[in-house]
Amino acid sequence: MMNQYKTLCLLIGVALLGASPIEAKAKNVVLIVADDLGFQQGCYGDTMAQTPAIDRLAQEGVRFTNSYCTSSSCSASRSVILTGLYNHATGHYGHSHSWFHFSTYESVRSLPLLMKEAGYRTVHVGKYHLAPKQVYHFDNYLSEEDPKKFNRNRNTVKMANAVGDWIGESSKKPFFVYYCPYDPHHGPPKKRKRDPFDNINEKPNPYKPTKRTTYDPKKVECPWWLNDEPRSRFEYAEYYQAVNRVDQGVGRLVKILKEKGLYEDTIIIFTSDNGPPFPGAKTTLYQPGSNVPMIIRAPGTKRIGEVTESVTSHVNIVPTILDYCGITPGKGYALKPVEAGEEPDDSKKVAYMNHGKSMMPVLNAEPKEGWDEAFLSHSFHQLDWYNPMRSLRQGKFKYYYNINHLLPQPFVLKYFDAKGYQGKGKEFSQVIGGKPIQVFIKRSRHELYNLDKDPMELNNLINNPEYGAVLSKMKDRTRELQRETSDPWVNQWGGEEKMKVMQEFMDRD
Repeated sequence: MMNQYKTLCLLIGVALLGASPIEAKAKNVVLIVADDLGFQQGCYGDTMAQTPAIDRLAQEGVRFTNSYCTSSSCSASRSVILTGLYNHATGHYGHSHSWFHFSTYESVRSLPLLMKEAGYRTVHVGKYHLAPKQVYHFDNYLSEEDPKKFNRNRNTVKMANAVGDWIGESSKKPFFVYYCPYDPHHGPPKKRKRDPFDNINEKPNPYKPTKRTTYDPKKVECPWWLNDEPRSRFEYAEYYQAVNRVDQGVGRLVKILKEKGLYEDTIIIFTSDNGPPFPGAKTTLYQPGSNVPMIIRAPGTKRIGEVTESVTSHVNIVPTILDYCGITPGKGYALKPVEAGEEPDDSKKVAYMNHGKSMMPVLNAEPKEGWDEAFLSHSFHQLDWYNPMRSLRQGKFKYYYNINHLLPQPFVLKYFDAKGYQGKGKEFSQVIGGKPIQVFIKRSRHELYNLDKDPMELNNLINNPEYGAVLSKMKDRTRELQRETSDPWVNQWGGEEKMKVMQEFMDRD
């Protein structure tokens, strides 16, 4: 009785002292973003893939089949993942590195900044590929401390171990871990012809303690969007090996969380920045390039081991994390508000906003409505690869608005020497992404597909009068979403007659 009385007094005392709600209730966050990964996991039905750790996450959480990146290019996509804002609204239209130099407006408040404001400590390990650093600021950058330590961030187990060391044995503050392996992205140009995914099979394993799992190209089956011939199968087998390295990192991270007693206090979100680095996938918003994995394990939610057909996208990641952690951002400084020694100026504070919505309702019950739409926006890969397109997934239909359709659509030319782009010998393939190359490169201004009947998106329905009302509705909705999300390209609508005249002029012999 006396012990119960002491406990009651202690609880009352803590309440009177105003205990921090963050320290008392906060959940840890682990956000895992693979690099150029599609549905090459066992839980997504790929029988060749060896991904036991990712599959276990799916068994303990919710797996989305209709999850989309909003931009099918690494840097632009990652800006969306960490802001909840479309990159056309933040200025991060394409790659941030080298002379491309796209970057997010300095007024944007990204997820790591919001988590820090809420009392979290933050860490990034692996691929960064964002700008400017003050907008995407973390307390620690493990890869930058020793860039050679992680072998271009493909040593996924070492990366996970470094995160474990950073977490430490105990801390009063919750944490946000942003874990981004470079796998299964292609390797640097000098290695692509021999070893496109840095696997270096003829040499000792450079990624110990990450293990090497090899695949026999003769037994590998290429997906429908990749030309099925020996050269492609060789490269796809190498790709599977890189996917397995991602899985090993996920497995090690989970084991560390369990060993530290943190697994049941941590939400884990697993996704990819865009689809695979092969023809017809990456840099296009067609299904192979934009339909990416999304697995969420959130302790305390009701759905366990379930699969949902609810449509979602990367803009919903930030609001989901904030919702799950009970964080409601108020006004705050977008950047460091003042120079050293100056007084803060509250007039410089800005309100928080994002374009997404929390996926928590989906994690607790299959929603009956409100989860059948995703808006996608791709403008650049690199500065010189301009192919602005917008896409709308709505129910079973998917619509594409190719804004500058009179220009040939570029694709990943830096992979020109990759075997998947070539046929037998060095001649260029006549089929890309399941489409004749002429159709793939020279697209119509508008495209409409019924994904239930045509999952490969080969039968464009824009000239079918039966779907005229659907096309009109999706055009209007796309334009509306462009306006709502401050898309500069919304001004390209209209002028259909002028476009037809230009098309006729260009088609002349």
